[in-house]
Amino acid sequence: MKYLREVRDSIKFFLVELELFAPVSAIRRGMMSVIPLVMAGSLALALRSLPIAPYQSFLKQAFGGALERLLGFVQNGTLDILSLLLTFAIAHAYALKKNESLKEKLSPLIVSITALSSFIIFRCAYSGESLITAFGNTTVAGGVVSALLASMLFVRLRRIQLFRIGVYSADAYAFYNSSLSSIFPAMTTIALFALSAVLYKEFLAPANLTGGWAGDMYAALLEKGPVLGSALLFVFFVHLMWCFGIHGNNVLEAVAQDLFVPALQVNQELVASGQLPTEIVTKTFLDTFVLMGGSGATLCLVAGILLFSKSRSERRLIKLSSLPLLLNVNELIIFGIPIVFNPVYFIPFTLLPVLLTATSFFAVSLGLVPHTVNHVEWTTPVFVSGYIATGSFRGVALQLFNIVLGTLCYLPFIRLARSATDKKISNALDKAYDMLENDPLRFTMHGQTETADFLRFLALDLENDLQTEKLRLHYQPQVDHDGRVFGVEALLRWTHENYGPVAPQLTVRLAESTGLIEKLGYWILNRACSDLARVRSTGRTDIVFSINVSPIQLEDEHFAQTLLALIEKHAVDPAALKIEITEESALANSARVIEQLKTLVQHGVRLAMDDFGMGHTSLKYMREYSFDTIKIDGSIVRGVTGDKKCADIIASIVSLGAAMSFSVVAEFVENEEQMKALQTLGCLQYQGYLFGKPVPFEEMFAAVQKEPARFGELP
Repeated sequence: MKYLREVRDSIKFFLVELELFAPVSAIRRGMMSVIPLVMAGSLALALRSLPIAPYQSFLKQAFGGALERLLGFVQNGTLDILSLLLTFAIAHAYALKKNESLKEKLSPLIVSITALSSFIIFRCAYSGESLITAFGNTTVAGGVVSALLASMLFVRLRRIQLFRIGVYSADAYAFYNSSLSSIFPAMTTIALFALSAVLYKEFLAPANLTGGWAGDMYAALLEKGPVLGSALLFVFFVHLMWCFGIHGNNVLEAVAQDLFVPALQVNQELVASGQLPTEIVTKTFLDTFVLMGGSGATLCLVAGILLFSKSRSERRLIKLSSLPLLLNVNELIIFGIPIVFNPVYFIPFTLLPVLLTATSFFAVSLGLVPHTVNHVEWTTPVFVSGYIATGSFRGVALQLFNIVLGTLCYLPFIRLARSATDKKISNALDKAYDMLENDPLRFTMHGQTETADFLRFLALDLENDLQTEKLRLHYQPQVDHDGRVFGVEALLRWTHENYGPVAPQLTVRLAESTGLIEKLGYWILNRACSDLARVRSTGRTDIVFSINVSPIQLEDEHFAQTLLALIEKHAVDPAALKIEITEESALANSARVIEQLKTLVQHGVRLAMDDFGMGHTSLKYMREYSFDTIKIDGSIVRGVTGDKKCADIIASIVSLGAAMSFSVVAEFVENEEQMKALQTLGCLQYQGYLFGKPVPFEEMFAAVQKEPARFGELP
């Protein structure tokens, strides 16, 4: 693990020095963007390839073959143009990333279409292929490289003053100006790609598979014959290509057909003549025990993630891709984890198949597993293929052994990836908390930043945990000067499965930003009413439950009726509930908010103003809303012992409370000195760690039955 961390740190230093974080981030973001399309294409391919004879017959005959054509169209529009989709997505992501640091913003759309055009020109110019056949998943690597090179070139050219067109009108749209200023950079980028394609075709590109590096590799493999050495090289190159987005299985299919398919035919002929098979390395051998239909190393990674990773996003991806994976269609995992252009998984993904080839070869050569004698379609599910290929359950056992071995080999790399992800998440959380505390107006879940991406995933986890009852309410005591507990405040607590406790203010903001606040608010009200009913059943009718309500909840025209229905459902006294709202809510002056609060007060529910003293609440609204309690903001309470201004503010609030007949509660009371200072000023009700931290309901429930002054251990 220490060595792997050093490798990771070295890679990070290299990326920083060469300013390559934007391209790397763009590749990952671009690949994530096309996941829905890869999912659609993978499902279509899986359904077209399902190895069940009656099903295939139905597919070809039903509605004159329309179903098969429909699946083919979906595949054509997704996987078969994957390189085009990735080129556009990566260029778009790169432009967005660069805009974070550029004063003069780029148009991501213009950058994307420039990169797309450049790639099409380059690919068609040197390959001579048509648009229909030139942009499948075998050319993904070219699309990725073209997207980055074209985007980077465009950005550089746009900075050159010579290439700018200075036509700016007060009436012109900003996008129009951006489009004009992009004319020469786009034209130059496209022209350079066209020239590069001509030069590449003329001097570098092999005419076909029999020339260049591909031809040399092809000849070397054929010369060795179907033996262990050629098999090791074959599987290594297949997976090496996949790491760069190239469909290695397709590229080297000619090698497999010329080298390994005849070996299977030899075995079949020997068995037909009553002799024992002799060829170990056949195409079925590789497909069944190493590639496992094309997904071997991926299946091991999936197993490792399910067993050892706590990442919900990865688990969601695996669930979505379960059907394609069952049929050995692994593109969704390759691009979703991702494995492509991911240095963390480069070593296991390329070397593990080599290890599995060796273990399988020796298992067959030692007679532990029969030779492969039957052809198996590549879409045949794992374990089924092991039995069909060998006619023995020992073939299944070898597949199971290889998956277990591969999963264990992936374990340290999964942990390394988890460590890197945790660090990113920690940074994203810190940024989110910083925005909430210092600049709440900047807090957003929109956009293409890593923080916004993380917050969207976190919001999904919040919704899931809310549905599965994983959120909790904790209760903090409120005491008077005699030490009597007269109330408790219900405080939301969310402990994320992977990230630990999430600050309540972030939880609420996520819910507000995603439209989840109504469900979350209902859950809090229902839980608090239920807990209140249990407390009152013990005879403690003197304790009031305070519940914080979001301004957005108050705008809901059904809020008051919902709360009153819950009060009736749990048979609790409305006067035992106190709704806490902020000054922001009170000053909203919304007719709907006023109506909701008045309805609640008319039915006996109490009102409290939270964080009082930090805003500019009008006395008119305090009287109009019939507030029962004012809670002094904690920042003022903390300064009561050392800041005369804070002491004067508190004295004024206490005097105001006496004049207007509402109680005053000081929040965040943390020591005896603060409490004594508050008593001197006439404030006689408190809440804070001096009297107890927020605790789960069961702990609070046990404590209030004993009528203590304090409950909950100090932190």
